[in-house]
Amino acid sequence: MDPKPKSLKQSQKIDFHTKIWPQDHQLLKKLSLKYGNIQNVIEEAIHLLKVRESLLDEEIMQTIIKHEIDLYPLSHLMLQDFRMVSVGRRTFLSLIQNLPETPIQENNALELIEWFYNDVIPIKNLTLYQVLAAIRNLWISGNYFTKINIQSTEEDVNSSETIDIQHHHSFKIVFYHDFNDQTYGEYWTKYFTYFLSEQPLNYHVSQIVIRPQSFYFVVELQTLQKS
Repeated sequence: MDPKPKSLKQSQKIDFHTKIWPQDHQLLKKLSLKYGNIQNVIEEAIHLLKVRESLLDEEIMQTIIKHEIDLYPLSHLMLQDFRMVSVGRRTFLSLIQNLPETPIQENNALELIEWFYNDVIPIKNLTLYQVLAAIRNLWISGNYFTKINIQSTEEDVNSSETIDIQHHHSFKIVFYHDFNDQTYGEYWTKYFTYFLSEQPLNYHVSQIVIRPQSFYFVVELQTLQKS
């Protein structure tokens, strides 16, 4: 009996031979352990280049679930869709030196977060954790922070059942950066405090602490505030 015919995708593939440096070949072999084989590594690399060079078909773009992809392609999609521009570190620090009100009060955080969830969930319908997770992924991929930790401040020790963290109502969010400038933390604290506490979210932000290379605050639903 004849073997089953290859899929259309498989039958369209062609043999391709080239020469690369030994160190690059070793890297391909190392990456193949993660991606299955060298062919998969090359296809993944081509896909990332398509994202970076804006070469993806519109139909494919519509199928990308942004909150499930890696930070590298996410950053390029964000730059592409929002027509963002890059500025140097010193330039950025000079722009925020006096904590300008306009970029804080007229920010596009809402649009970014809804875009992150493929514009299918209005931000008011997201859980608090989903909002903070979007901030973490978007602002790290935008190279504003090196790390962002989200820690639940709720205690389940007296609860008969553990509640999924995505449904917790109070979190401490810690931002890490390498600008070594207190103003940087002051600007972003003011930015996020304004965004999270205003309509349509109306969260309560408290316990703000700012250091030269990090800052944090606690954000919770208004209903959790103590009277």
